Amino acid sequence: MIRSDVTPEFLVIPSSDPRRVFHIRVPGILRSKQHIAVIALAVWLTFISLFMLLAQSFNFEIFFVLSLIGFLIIVELIAPKYIHPGYLRYIRYILAAGIVIFGMIVAQKVLEILGWEIVF
Repeated sequence: MIRSDVTPEFLVIPSSDPRRVFHIRVPGILRSKQHIAVIALAVWLTFISLFMLLAQSFNFEIFFVLSLIGFLIIVELIAPKYIHPGYLRYIRYILAAGIVIFGMIVAQKVLEILGWEIVF
């Protein structure tokens, strides 16, 4: 029996659906994948920033590449398999712009190695 005077952070209750044994209720901020994605990206960017500051070598290009990698992973994790919501289209535009900037960074590094100088 579940007591009504106790409100645990995560509540596991028996489910009425015969395909599921239990139903898990989560707190308000963790209800959707988008909220989890925002929190995960904020934690990832904070971790990258703190690590670079502790190493005393903040490089914007490395920060951009690592944040793009984190953003790509999070977008793939929150994207539904069989439907394409409207917000996903705009996220894909942001990813496309990030990949273009990543390509420019790679091209600039290759030109630096070859000894040629082209500034973007």
